[in-house]
Amino acid sequence: MSSADRQLAKMMPLHAITSVYGQQGLRVRFAAEATRLLDEPGWRDAERALWLAGELHAADRRQHEPYVNHLLRVAVADHLSLPPR
Repeated sequence: MSSADRQLAKMMPLHAITSVYGQQGLRVRFAAEATRLLDEPGWRDAERALWLAGELHAADRRQHEPYVNHLLRVAVADHLSLPPR
């Protein structure tokens, strides 16, 4: 993803990110939300949890996409309802 794409993914609706950028875009958005809401140890823990979920669900599918995309959308949607730190 280009720098402009990464910036755009931070503002797009989640379904649009999935359609345009897939898992890579969702990971960019997840990282942006985690760093906005959590202190450094917290967002590092969130990144490790995402890595573990990706490993555990690597072969799993949800409809036509990797299952981890669903986990990313849920995590980001949950973050969006929280106030910044």
